[in-house]
Amino acid sequence: MRPKIVERGTFHVVGLRRRFKPGEHEAMGDLWGEFAPRSAEVADADACECFGVIVGDSRPGDPGFLYMACAASKTPERVPPGMTAFTVPAAKYAVFTHHGPIRTFHETVAKVWKEWLPASGLKARDAPELEVYDERFHLESEDSECDVCVPIE
Repeated sequence: MRPKIVERGTFHVVGLRRRFKPGEHEAMGDLWGEFAPRSAEVADADACECFGVIVGDSRPGDPGFLYMACAASKTPERVPPGMTAFTVPAAKYAVFTHHGPIRTFHETVAKVWKEWLPASGLKARDAPELEVYDERFHLESEDSECDVCVPIE
């Protein structure tokens, strides 16, 4: 696995957000099932690029994270009912490309965090992790691609 190192500026997203516990990746698919048919409601959204935004939300005795299925928006003040706006801060990312159907995506994420990052000498930064779903993404296709973006120092 060889990542690209990229800098992303601050941007705004609008979408649906829920709290999940570690290992609940299948339930995150349900959130996408709710967001996908509503994605056109996001003002100024790029129909060809959506994001998964992950923010840590562990509490004493209750590990977890906030996950947002969303699209970028230039007008985050225009939030459709039931959705949330979030500002993703500027950061440097190690970007890994997942190849294959979404059902194996969690395996790529595990390799990134358990194998590549510890061996890389780089340190993860306390910032939102991103998933990027663009025109390369085709849910269950073997030819599908999407990106995992790990914030690094």
